[in-house]
Amino acid sequence: MKNLREIFQKIDFPNPPEELGGRVLRAIKIHQRIEFGRTRFVTRLGRIASLGGMVMAIIFFGHTIITSEFWSLFALLFSDADIVMRYFGEFSFSLLETVPALPITIILVPVFSFLVFQFWSLSLDMNEGKSHLLLQS
Repeated sequence: MKNLREIFQKIDFPNPPEELGGRVLRAIKIHQRIEFGRTRFVTRLGRIASLGGMVMAIIFFGHTIITSEFWSLFALLFSDADIVMRYFGEFSFSLLETVPALPITIILVPVFSFLVFQFWSLSLDMNEGKSHLLLQS
C-alpha cells in the first residue's frame, strides 16, 4: 500500500489551461441561449397553432353550437321559469341531452392548449433573467 502511495505522489499530474474554465462557461452560456431561443420558438409556434386551431374549430363547429336545440330549451328557463322549476329534474336531463358536447370539446381543446403555451411562455419570461444570471461574464 505504501508503494502505491509513493508512486502516485511521484506522478506529475498536468494542470488544465487557465482559460479552459472561461471557455467552458462561455460554451454553457451559448448553449443556454440557443436552448432558450428554441423553447421560445416552440411556445410561439404552439400559441399560433392553437389560435389557428381555435379559429378553424369555431368556423367548422360554431354553427352546430348556435343552431342546437340546447338554446331553445335554455330559453324556457327565462320564459317559463315556474314550469321549469316545477319539473327541474326532467328539464335538466333534457338540457344535458341537447348540449352539443363534441363541438364544445373540439373548440375547448385548442383553447386549453393555447393557455398551456401561454403559461409556458410567461414562465419563460419570468425565469429568463434568473437562469442567465449565473453565467453572466
